[in-house]
Amino acid sequence: MNVGLLGGTLESLLLALELRSLHHEVYIFEIDAEIGMPVHYPGLVKNLNVLAEYITKEQEGFLTMFENPEGWAFRMEWMMKFLSHRAAIMGVQCLTRTRVLKTSSVDSGYEVNLSSGERSFPSTVHLDMLVDFSHPGHFNPGNLRHQHQQEHVMAYSIPELQQWYGGLVVESDVTNDSEATLQLRRSDGVVELWWPAPPTWRAEHGFLETYEAMISANVNEISFDAAVQRVRSFADGLV
Repeated sequence: MNVGLLGGTLESLLLALELRSLHHEVYIFEIDAEIGMPVHYPGLVKNLNVLAEYITKEQEGFLTMFENPEGWAFRMEWMMKFLSHRAAIMGVQCLTRTRVLKTSSVDSGYEVNLSSGERSFPSTVHLDMLVDFSHPGHFNPGNLRHQHQQEHVMAYSIPELQQWYGGLVVESDVTNDSEATLQLRRSDGVVELWWPAPPTWRAEHGFLETYEAMISANVNEISFDAAVQRVRSFADGLV
C-alpha cells in the first residue's frame, strides 16, 4: 500500500514508522523547509521504555532528560530529528518544501500532483491513501496549504483540540506565579512551560523560545506515550 501523510508532525512520523515496519510505502509531504521546527508539542514522556523503542542510548544523551512529577522532560526538537532520521533510514520519503497541488481519483487510488520544491522527485505520485495531519488554525509561512479534494483525504484528529502556548526559560526565572499548566524542567538548566491561554507572566530574562500548538485539551493526553498509543490505534484501523 502507498500512503501519503500531509504534514511532518510528531504523530505523522510515528505513523510513518508503524507503516514502514509493515512494509508499506510512505511519503511525508511537508510545506516547511524542515521537519520538527518550530516545536509544536511538549517534551514529556511518562514511560521511558516507550521512548527507548525509537532512539538509541547515544541519542538519549542529547535529549537533556530530567524527571519531573508529570514524567520525564526532554528536548522535543531533537526527538523529532531522531524520528525523521529513523524514518528516512527505514525508507520513508520525507519531502520538505513540498506541497500537494491537486488530487485526482483514478481506478486504483489517487493521483497526487506535487510542487517541485528543491529536490529531484517526480511531480506526480500514485497513492492508495492520503492522511491529513494538519490542524485547524495552523498556517505555514505565506498561508500555504495543501490543495486536495476533501473526499480523497482521511483526517487524523485528536478529540477536543485546544490552542496551547509554550515558552522556554532559564530555571532561575521560574516563579510560583507563572501559573503554567505544565512545568517541565530539563537537565540543561531550562524549563519548558505551557499554558492553555496566552500567558500574562513574563520571565525576568525573557523567553529563550516561544511555541504555539494545537494539541489535546486534556493535559493527560499530551505526553509522547499518549501520542504513540493514538497512532498505533489509528494504524490498526488502516491495515
